[in-house]
Amino acid sequence: MPEATLDLVPATKVCTKCKTEKSVGDFYRNKRSPDLRSWHCKVCQNAAMREWVGKNRARWNEGVRARRQTPKGAESYKDTVLMRQFGLSLAEYRSMLAAQGGGCATCGSITPGGRSKGFFCVDHDHGTGRVRGLLCNSCNVALGIIKDSTQTLIRMIEYLEQHKGGR
Repeated sequence: MPEATLDLVPATKVCTKCKTEKSVGDFYRNKRSPDLRSWHCKVCQNAAMREWVGKNRARWNEGVRARRQTPKGAESYKDTVLMRQFGLSLAEYRSMLAAQGGGCATCGSITPGGRSKGFFCVDHDHGTGRVRGLLCNSCNVALGIIKDSTQTLIRMIEYLEQHKGGR
């Protein structure tokens, strides 16, 4: 009885577009292909996609907007943005928000405000990139205006205390 081999998938493949032999890792996965890899390499496929989008920009933008309007599409988009910008998954975001009591980490507001479509702003240290918490738009803008200066905040508090009650 012959031994089973693990060489079912070749290590290389020839791109049908550029006719170059490349590693199978240079091809996107495609479950409709017999070898489960795309017929064109990633470089050729990306170039073809850029060309198509360039010629069909309005159609592309319409499709992107339509996908983001669905609940699943909006969540997927938010998850991608959070991961790209802050290294934070949507699940981690939700966990952080729950740990903060469901609102802004500074004022406690349960309304995010701004153009965030129901999401609080991810506050982070601009020097290290470390995420500090989730803030409503107003608190996030305030911290941005004072450039995260604790000295400015202290002086602002002292100013407000001085002028309490119209003094």
